[in-house]
Amino acid sequence: MMPASPTTLTLGQRLSYGVGHVLNDLAASMWFSYLLVYLQFVLQVPTSYAGIVLLIGQIVDAVATPLVGHLSDSACHSKCCSLSWSYGKRKTWHLIGTVLVCFSFPFIFAGLERNASLTTLLAFLVPLVIVFQIGWAATQISHLALIPELTPVEAERDELNIIRFAFDLVSDMLVYIVAWLVLSRHKIEGTSVLPAPVNLPITSVFNSTSESLHLIDPSDASSFMTIVSIVTTIGIFFTIIFHFGTPEAISNSLEGLRFEKSFRQNMEWKDWFSECHFYLIGLIYMTSRIFHNLSNVYMPLYLQEGLGAQQELLAVIPLVMQVAGFLGSLLLKIGNSAIGKRSGYLFGGFIGGCACVWLYFASNTMLLDKLQIYGVAALMGFSGSVVVVLATSFTADLIAVNTESGAFVYGCMSFCDKLSCGIAVAVIQSLHSSFCNPSCQWYYRNILAIGILLPLVVGCAAVVPLYSIKLGARNGEKRAFLNRGESASSIESNKSENKSGNRVPAKDPSRLLYPDYGTAGSSKGFTSEFIM
Repeated sequence: MMPASPTTLTLGQRLSYGVGHVLNDLAASMWFSYLLVYLQFVLQVPTSYAGIVLLIGQIVDAVATPLVGHLSDSACHSKCCSLSWSYGKRKTWHLIGTVLVCFSFPFIFAGLERNASLTTLLAFLVPLVIVFQIGWAATQISHLALIPELTPVEAERDELNIIRFAFDLVSDMLVYIVAWLVLSRHKIEGTSVLPAPVNLPITSVFNSTSESLHLIDPSDASSFMTIVSIVTTIGIFFTIIFHFGTPEAISNSLEGLRFEKSFRQNMEWKDWFSECHFYLIGLIYMTSRIFHNLSNVYMPLYLQEGLGAQQELLAVIPLVMQVAGFLGSLLLKIGNSAIGKRSGYLFGGFIGGCACVWLYFASNTMLLDKLQIYGVAALMGFSGSVVVVLATSFTADLIAVNTESGAFVYGCMSFCDKLSCGIAVAVIQSLHSSFCNPSCQWYYRNILAIGILLPLVVGCAAVVPLYSIKLGARNGEKRAFLNRGESASSIESNKSENKSGNRVPAKDPSRLLYPDYGTAGSSKGFTSEFIM
């Protein structure tokens, strides 16, 4: 067995790491839930231009993630870099991203007069959005890339992913609560303003007939300034905890295995494109994110257009999904120990599939009532949390000891996630305008029951080959074994010769590099790892 790492993280260090993405999570919740509401109803920006502002941000984010990842991985030998890298190159990029977010994100929701011209508004907003998305990408990728840097222990990496996602869900709920409290103080015509739910989709504002959105107007500008000030302050507080409580001590799990180190293959960014596992994990990560994001995006629209739900249900159901997702993330540590990550992913996919089937048949037979929609929402939230956390964990397993290019890998995964989700939303909304004019009850039901089920099935199918794959094995390492394994076996055998001249069977060299994964000649072990 691989020796335990001497740099095992304490509980405080794990929690400190977990809060390191809270500022990003709070900003993302504000971005997706309230940006279009703020632009259209407070600043009175035309719908098409508001969509362009958001689209620019999504494109910048998608492009920035792999670029920032590559820069974060790249070596730098200047004096300036040496000083900053001594602090930790991941934490340095995290700090850079945090500064960019803090000096751009709050001003997107504040600082403009309502009567400014459209040209002035766009000239002010677009640069801020670009800076914000670059900063957000830098913080996200550096924070993810820290996981393999902090510990080589797979169980600890899994726990860090779980803690990170749990704080993501808590951040979403926190934004909802803050916005509810701030906006509910503002009375319009004697009616309390109900904010859009945290998971309000980026396109729902265009189609929404919800009374809550129509009650928000330019007089709410100060409320949005208050909300963004509160969430930014909270995010900065947790970022400080992260930087003081998380040591970026790079630990190499191969330190004590000299034979293993001789066969380790350093991975540059371009080397990943020759690894089959890279594409397989990318497919799993992308489909998991599509299921999770689109279930959150289209549940409020289904409630509104498909069921004609009351106002409070539009607010509560997204919160139910968040709470169920939070509970799912907490149960993952037990599940990983009991059935393993691969089976855990399939179980999460099964739960999500049950939710989709339940929604389809219950709504088809007019049996869907308020209680059942709570159940469907809880199952979808639980499933989305499980598959996303485990897909992120598979990515950490893929990187393994090759932390020198880990940020680039996370950047590529994030690029596929953002681009695919953006395309999916655009296609769905385009088809909606073609099939439903102005609206129809069945469309968003089918998106939730069939549309998001398809990528979930693809993700589960992609997980099945992982049962015969050792993530972290490299093609170059296989060639090293084929070329040098025999001589290494001879050396080991010579060392184990006893005094009577008899030889003790040599230790299989493949067991040194992958000690828990069978032998070089077994169908379970080394050979199959590189065939897949």
